[in-house]
Amino acid sequence: MPIDLDDLFTSLGRHADAIPLAPAEQARHRGRQRTRTRAMVAAAAAVALIAAGAGAVIVRHDRQSAPVTSKRALPAVGAPIEFGDKARAATVAGTDGRLYTAWQTLNGQISMTAVELRTGAVAWPARPLGSRTDELLAVDVLPRALVVTLRHGSGNTMHIYDPADGRQRWALPIEDGDEVVQHQSVLVRASANGRTEAFDWASGTRRWQLPAQADRPVYTLGTYLDRNEDLLLGRPFFFTDDRLVQVTRAGQVQVRDITTGELRRTVTAAPPDTDPRTYLAYDGWLYNDEHECCEQNGFRVRATDLRTDGGGSEVVFTRGPGHQVDMVQMCGELRVCVSDQDRDGTGTVSVLQGATGRQLWQVPGAKNGTSVATVHGYTLVGGAEGERVVYDRDGERVFSTPAGSVTWLDTDTLLLLPSFVPGPAGKVTLPDGKVTVLGEVPPASDACAWTPDRLACPVGTSLRIWDLSG
Repeated sequence: MPIDLDDLFTSLGRHADAIPLAPAEQARHRGRQRTRTRAMVAAAAAVALIAAGAGAVIVRHDRQSAPVTSKRALPAVGAPIEFGDKARAATVAGTDGRLYTAWQTLNGQISMTAVELRTGAVAWPARPLGSRTDELLAVDVLPRALVVTLRHGSGNTMHIYDPADGRQRWALPIEDGDEVVQHQSVLVRASANGRTEAFDWASGTRRWQLPAQADRPVYTLGTYLDRNEDLLLGRPFFFTDDRLVQVTRAGQVQVRDITTGELRRTVTAAPPDTDPRTYLAYDGWLYNDEHECCEQNGFRVRATDLRTDGGGSEVVFTRGPGHQVDMVQMCGELRVCVSDQDRDGTGTVSVLQGATGRQLWQVPGAKNGTSVATVHGYTLVGGAEGERVVYDRDGERVFSTPAGSVTWLDTDTLLLLPSFVPGPAGKVTLPDGKVTVLGEVPPASDACAWTPDRLACPVGTSLRIWDLSG
C-alpha cells in the first residue's frame, strides 16, 4: 500500500529519529493538507523512511562491512535540557547557531526553549504554549521567525515567535483544506474557500490578498531551486524563489510574484487529474502525475513550462499498467526523480532530465513505498523496508546499508545513527567511503536535529546535545 503522508505527518515525531521538521510540493496529495506545503511533508517523509530501522551498517560496492562499534560515549555538549516528564518533542537547528525545541508532556502542557548549540547554554528560558488540549505538530525556524504549529479541533494554528527572545508576535489559523507556503519574505495561505493571502513574518500584517474567483485555485505551490536541498541536510527550509504557482480547477496554471501577488503569466495545461498524487514546481517547470480511473492502468508525468507566456505542456514520462506513482520530486541539477511501485509493492526510481523527461537512469526502489533524498549529486534511496542505497550522478551504486538510520549530515557526508536503541553514531564521507565512529548515544525518543558538528535528540524526559566534530 502507498504511504499516506497525512498520517505520516501527524506522527513524524513518534516514528523517526533523523528527520528535518521543515516542510515542501513533492508529496502525494491525499485528502487533507495539514499546516505546511506538500513538499515539506514529502521531504520529511523521504528522510523519515530512509532513517527508519535498527542499527546502521555501511556496505561498499555491496560488500558488507563489519558493524560499526564504539566503546566510548559521544561527547556531550552542556547539560541536558529537562522536560519535567516524558514528552513528545520537535526540535530544529537554526542558522543563527541556536537550537529551538518544543515539547508536550503527558499532562498536555506544551513548552518551548532555545539553546546555544556551541555550548548547550539556554538562550531563553522555557515558555508555555497553547493549551493542554492542543497537540504539538511541528517547529520551524526562518531567519526572522520561529514557527510552532499546534493542532486543535478542525484545524491548526501557526504561532509566530521572535527567535531572539521567544515572545509571540502573531498567530495564523489554518483550516483543513488550506495550503501554506513559507517564503523568506512572506507567509502565504491559500484557503479552501479560494482566497489567497500573504502575511509579513515580523508583524502578521497582510501584504496582499486575492479574492476567491469562479475558477478558484486547487493547488498552491512554492517553487524549488536546486539549492533547496538544505531541507534534506537538516537545515531550516523556506522558499527563496519568488514564483508562486497556482493550479485552478479548469487547469489554468498561474504564476504570480509571491512578494506582491501580481500575476506574471497564465499557462494552460491539461485539466488537473481528479485525484493527483503529486505537484512539483521546480526551477521554471511544473510537474504533476496523471492516471486513469484505476491505478492499475499506470500513470503519466506531465511537465508544464512556466518560463514564458507561450508555455507548453506535455507528457514526458509514462509507466504502464500495474504501476502507481508514489512521488515526483527534485533530484538536483535540474533532474526529477519519479518513484513508483507495481502491484506487488516492488518500487522503482526513475531519474529524468527535467525539461525533456529523458530517462537518465533507473534503479530498484524499496518495497511498499520508496523515499529519495538527493544532495550534491548523490541520491539516497530507501524506504520502510529493505536496504538504503547511495547512487552517484550516473546512477552507479556507491554505498548500501541493509538497515538502520542513514541521513545527510553535509553535502558529502552521511550521518549514521541507531534507531530507538542505544548504539554508535558515525559518519561516512563520500566518495572515499571513510567511516568515522564518533561514540555511543542513548536511544532517541523523537526526531533529532543536527548540524555538521552537533547532534541534538530528545531522550525520554530531556533534550541532549552531542559533539560530532570528532
